[in-house]
Amino acid sequence: MVQRSAGSRWTGRLLAATSLTAALGAGATYAMADHLFRSMMEPGRGRRGASGGIDDDACDAIDNGGIAAASDRTDPHVAEERTEATRWFEEAKREVTIGAADHTRLTGWMLDPDRADPPRHLYAICCHDYLGGPADMALYAHRLARLGFHVLTPANRAHAPSGGRYAGMGLLENRDLLRWAEGLVARDRQAGILLFGVGMGASAVMMAVGERRLPGNVIAAVCQDGYHDAWRQCAHVIRRSRHIPWALRVPVLHTLDLITRRRAGYGLREADCGPSLRRVRIPMLFIQSGADRLVAPANLDGNFRDCASPTRRKLLVADAGHAMAAAVDPRRFWNTVGSFVAQSFRHTSGC
Repeated sequence: MVQRSAGSRWTGRLLAATSLTAALGAGATYAMADHLFRSMMEPGRGRRGASGGIDDDACDAIDNGGIAAASDRTDPHVAEERTEATRWFEEAKREVTIGAADHTRLTGWMLDPDRADPPRHLYAICCHDYLGGPADMALYAHRLARLGFHVLTPANRAHAPSGGRYAGMGLLENRDLLRWAEGLVARDRQAGILLFGVGMGASAVMMAVGERRLPGNVIAAVCQDGYHDAWRQCAHVIRRSRHIPWALRVPVLHTLDLITRRRAGYGLREADCGPSLRRVRIPMLFIQSGADRLVAPANLDGNFRDCASPTRRKLLVADAGHAMAAAVDPRRFWNTVGSFVAQSFRHTSGC
């Protein structure tokens, strides 16, 4: 009978310890990626923060996107206007529904122009952010309604009252957005359509504007605080997480991608605004909050650089947290949006 030497016993123990460490590391990586997937891709599990932003409980890495840090810089008149817009939204909204390409039932609200003599055939589709809802777009919708637009505010898939379980990081939502635009054109062949998105809604708009299916009735688009692609956005979220060790961040990102592919049917790299922006021809306005900790401000330059439109503009509101640009500097925000819309729609229905 052959006895094992001390060296071979030490080697065996080292291999066993290494295997155990690798197994524990793989298990921890999967658990963290699974938690991120459930927090980020299943909005029904998330909760809204009191400030209207994204709550930490929805995803450990998200801290209201800088909303709390910028709240003391909010223009004092904005709260009053927001209250008025919310009241108008609740009184004026009419429910509309449509079926997505995968048969998911999508629900939204239609609002008529809020002026006595509105131009004819003007429509705006306002797309809300992740974990948000149509009511979050009330302020934008009211401003556009005062310009004479019929405003459609859809609820993103997996966000009540629309159906679906998984968020699409803009990829699935852009396909839904195209369905909504096609529905408006079917209703009014002379429609001139503005697309307006915030956060994930802005990314959905950017992924839609270069699609071949985009109706020619879409005249222009406004994108506020939209991320360039889901891969880098998720990497940004993971990098900022207090609960994911540095050594596991890259494995967690790759595992999150695999889980998303298996459960939601798409990869994070597919949710990329770049290919669409490089084909876009309609006027584009990009707005970014400079104090945004959820969507890195560097996304503004990336989106603007990729945009092939001959008419493109950008606005950076330095002190604003995520989705707070209109609250922090309403005059510059709405002057920029108003002049962009007027220029883009000047030949459409007398706008």
